[in-house]
Amino acid sequence: MYGAAPASRSRLEVRGLVLVELVMMVLSGVLLGFVAGLFAFKVKSRWCPRCGTYTHTMPPAAGIR
Repeated sequence: MYGAAPASRSRLEVRGLVLVELVMMVLSGVLLGFVAGLFAFKVKSRWCPRCGTYTHTMPPAAGIR
């Protein structure tokens, strides 16, 4: 299965298969990193879980004085 390439395959076919395997490994690593980043991401709580008001003072909106 993993030995030398069969004589029936050309060098171009073997190079293409190696390229496909390399792309799949890189994409798998990128996907794994993305999923790990999603699990590691923490959003600060902006609202009180009991009453629903802001936990931090919000700056006034533009145009309101």
